[in-house]
Amino acid sequence: MVLLLVFEDKNVKCLCYVSSRKTLFVLLRAKGTASSQDKWLLVNLQSTKEFSSHMLNRDTWANEAVSQTISTNFVFWQVYDDTTEGQKVYTYYKLDSIPVVLVIDPITGQKMRSWVGMVQPERLLEDLLTFMDSGPKDHHVTLSHKQPRESSIPVVLGIDRERVERMEARLKEDILREAERYGGAIMVIHETNDGQIFDQLPVFQCLCCCG
Repeated sequence: MVLLLVFEDKNVKCLCYVSSRKTLFVLLRAKGTASSQDKWLLVNLQSTKEFSSHMLNRDTWANEAVSQTISTNFVFWQVYDDTTEGQKVYTYYKLDSIPVVLVIDPITGQKMRSWVGMVQPERLLEDLLTFMDSGPKDHHVTLSHKQPRESSIPVVLGIDRERVERMEARLKEDILREAERYGGAIMVIHETNDGQIFDQLPVFQCLCCCG
């Protein structure tokens, strides 16, 4: 049982096979590596019981064009379903079939694209072109520009004119009712600019004249 990894260290790029039970290159580390290099994470979940998994290794991953494209533009992680990390991938992304190839956003962990079963080299290369145009960081910058800013969303505050008019009419009725109760006199409080408060009496006749 093997795990195919892409190790990249400045001037060194290589594809190599190591034991899947001894490797420390788990999904978290793979995401971190892809994020730091601004590359998409390509994950292949395999099964030794599925012949299509063997076909992927023989025909697709061994293809020179595929190998070169992946090593240049992606961080690639292949894991088997009978390992702890393989089970985590299977459960987290709610997969129901193996083998499967996933393109993962290393920043958010979101699944961006998936292929189930055997994927021919030509089809895979064609489908991966979309992710070769820009990296995850540019993708998120584009998304942020498409989202409306809070300042651009009109905010309507207050109440409508009809409700204001009803409130004014009700207030006037209350004032006139108080005036009738106290013989034409109501208490009006007046506050000057310097904070002094004066009582003014009466205003009932003025209200009646002004309508």
